Amino acid sequence: MAETNDEISNGRFILSLGSGSSSSKDPDEPAFGYPETYRYSRFEEALQIMLGLLDHGAVDFAGRFYRAEGCVNRPRGPRGRRMPIFIA
Repeated sequence: MAETNDEISNGRFILSLGSGSSSSKDPDEPAFGYPETYRYSRFEEALQIMLGLLDHGAVDFAGRFYRAEGCVNRPRGPRGRRMPIFIA
């Protein structure tokens, strides 16, 4: 979806990512069915997968929380390099 938005915006898209809410009153994890533990470690692994897809168009990854074998990103966006990423 990020590559599609980048294409539609003619290369002006900035991808914004975050690990989710850290509020104990309204945590994001239960709403999406994720465990409430290891939030930042899971985010770090997910980011490794996303960067591989954005930088190289494909990734093979096996980590503690995620596995992505033969994962490809098609179609690629209009940039010759990765879009800017804002991490919150």
